Amino acid sequence: MSEDGQPARLLEHSPFGIASLLIALSVGAIGALSCGAVFRGISTPYGNWPMAILSLAVLCGGPVTALIGIPLGLLGVFQKGKRKLFGVLGLTFNILFILSVLLLIFVLLPALVQY
Repeated sequence: MSEDGQPARLLEHSPFGIASLLIALSVGAIGALSCGAVFRGISTPYGNWPMAILSLAVLCGGPVTALIGIPLGLLGVFQKGKRKLFGVLGLTFNILFILSVLLLIFVLLPALVQY
């Protein structure tokens, strides 16, 4: 109860934060599945090219999508009168996805090319 006798109003979650988290989870899941398929060596009747193309699309399109999720997460964090949990989670996961792609490009791929 609030001071004036009315029931306390619960804060709602920010829709921007929810959108940011959904983007982060979907991009992360698709990226993990495609990279796992490529590293496992799953092939198709056409060879391994379709999996390599899918992995390249995720490698290029995933960070672009995550860059859309970052401003949504920031909007969710700084929106007044709303809960900030999903905004913080979406912002964190989108940034982690971009950092993991950069790690893959600049650290792991050159190491694989050496062998």
